[in-house]
Amino acid sequence: MRIVYPPLLCGLLTVLAAPIATAETTASSSWQYEVGAGSLVRQAPWHQQHTQQLNVPLLSARKGGWQIGTGNGLVTHHWSLQQWRLSTAIGLRDESVNSDIWGDADDPRYRGFDGGDMEVTANLGLEWRALSLGLAHDISGHSHGSTVEATITQPLFAWPGHFTPKAQWQLGARWLSGPYSDSLYGIDTEQSTAQLPVYDSSAATNPVAGIEALWPFNRQWQMRFKYQAEWLSDSIYDSPLVDRRVQHNAVLTVVYLGNF
Repeated sequence: MRIVYPPLLCGLLTVLAAPIATAETTASSSWQYEVGAGSLVRQAPWHQQHTQQLNVPLLSARKGGWQIGTGNGLVTHHWSLQQWRLSTAIGLRDESVNSDIWGDADDPRYRGFDGGDMEVTANLGLEWRALSLGLAHDISGHSHGSTVEATITQPLFAWPGHFTPKAQWQLGARWLSGPYSDSLYGIDTEQSTAQLPVYDSSAATNPVAGIEALWPFNRQWQMRFKYQAEWLSDSIYDSPLVDRRVQHNAVLTVVYLGNF
């Protein structure tokens, strides 16, 4: 059974689609909002897993340094000083086999498997010029694990004019702590089967690469796209739960920007 959490999905959509758009906005004493729709697509690394798609509404708001539903979490506050940008946030995450966001995995071998839970995370982000660093740590008492992602971002193209497409590429790495990696890809004795033997997953560092694009049709309407590929390290790929070396995520959103 698929359980959908709209606030989480909206948060995921804006996390994936916000970076270029955020650079286009400035802090304001009035509320700025975004409303629209998004399509989220994923190819998970599980056995015989089909490409998954979710279409969801999108709603977010910001005022000054505060953001709700955007940034690197569902509720975010950021500070800017010249070329430095610091943000703190509360977010949610669930990358497990039988996910509360995406539903149960396709292959029958995962039926009844309880691998990982949806977690509340404390997030910290730091940006300087083209470099960015993001930390997310579980504060809900599930995995007690952390992830750290470091990336470099560079322009890919920008057509002349104001309301024209622009894009940038990203390259970096994502580190998963031992407890978090094991909560996703490990198999304990109680849940082990002939097809899913006991496995302990250790800390892992996964290379990541992606592209982001923004097309502002006018001052109110924008279309955003982001794609990211993540190459799983050996400690994850060797898990009996995993069948693919690379996992893919993409999102396309169309939003309307306004003030109130």
